[in-house]
Amino acid sequence: LQDLQIKNYCATAIQVRWRAYVVERRRFTVVYTGVALFQSLVRGVIERRRMARVRFSRVLVESNTLMRHESFASIVLQRWWRSQVANQLNIHMAATSIQSCYRGFRAYQNYVTLL
Repeated sequence: LQDLQIKNYCATAIQVRWRAYVVERRRFTVVYTGVALFQSLVRGVIERRRMARVRFSRVLVESNTLMRHESFASIVLQRWWRSQVANQLNIHMAATSIQSCYRGFRAYQNYVTLL
């Protein structure tokens, strides 16, 4: 009888320890899974932010390139416009010079005829 009680006690102790181990293992698995899920979510957020910075820097580079092209185009247009204005100014100055010479010539002819 005593031997049976000891065996029963030992079997019960082993079962208690085994069940505690299983429960602890399940808790660990749940916690580990939760931590792994949280870690993957955080890593995903970090990676999305990094990719957003990469995309933003690409946009900046592309917009700088575009701005350089646009500013180059505006420089070309400004250069052309200034040449047109300068050309008109040269034509105006040439016309004024011709008119001045002609008026001088006519004034001289009038002077000569009066003599």
